[in-house]
Amino acid sequence: MNYEARFPERAGDLANWVLARSENPYAPFGRMGAGAKSIPEYQTYVSAKNKRHDESKQQQADARRHRRICTAVLYTLNTGALVVFDRTDMSN
Repeated sequence: MNYEARFPERAGDLANWVLARSENPYAPFGRMGAGAKSIPEYQTYVSAKNKRHDESKQQQADARRHRRICTAVLYTLNTGALVVFDRTDMSN
């Protein structure tokens, strides 16, 4: 059983103490903390990282949709056959 489970009321204080004093980038949460020296700094880092991840996923989906449309337009121009998209094709 870890410290946080055994002493939930004191876990935040311990995490702040470790963040302020440790050179280990993985302490106390077991993953990189980007040099955060307090729980609020760490939470800001994690929030920004999650936001960047979500934006990247959206950009990738937009790029896939753009490639699909470009391919359909080129196909139509080259063959004269019309490519029809359904709504599921346009959502990804």
